[in-house]
Parts: sequence; C-alpha cells; structure tokens
Amino acid sequence: MSEIHTYPEMDAKLVKILRISENPTSLYAAQRIEELETENQRLRDALGKIQKTYHEEEIKSLKVDWAQCAWKMYVAASPKEFNQSTDGQVNKEVTP
Repeated sequence: MSEIHTYPEMDAKLVKILRISENPTSLYAAQRIEELETENQRLRDALGKIQKTYHEEEIKSLKVDWAQCAWKMYVAASPKEFNQSTDGQVNKEVTP
C-alpha cells in the first residue's frame, strides 16, 4: 500500500462529508478529527509560546555574555596598574 499524506484542509473536507451521513461511525470519525485538530492547534500554540520565551531568554543571556566579554576585553587592554589587586598581584578574573 502506498503512503498516504494528510493535510488539515483535507480533514475539514472529510469532516463535512462524514457529517452528511447519519451513520454513527462516520459521525464519530468526524467528531474525532475535529477534536484532534483542536488539540493539535492548542499544542502548536503552546509550543510557539515556549519557543518565543526560550528565544527571549536566550537573547537576554547573550546580552549578558556579550557584556561580560566586552568587560574582559576592556580589562585586558587596560594598563597593568588598573588590573592589579591591592597586594600587587595581577587579577586574572575581573568582573564588572
């Protein structure tokens, strides 16, 4: 048997055809298709919100990373007297 591809547009047409019938099996199938389409859309919407939130959090963390990177580059380029602790040791980890 060949592979069958499904599409939401075809599901909507099938539901209309199945609802014409008074056959309980056809009515059940139509109802089930509608329920699955609704659930699929709800899950897609939830996934979209999760991805958007993750993307926003990822951007925030990148901004922090870039700020830290810029600060370290500034410190590395600064004269040594600005990069020394009070005991005369060179600071290896300097944070903003």
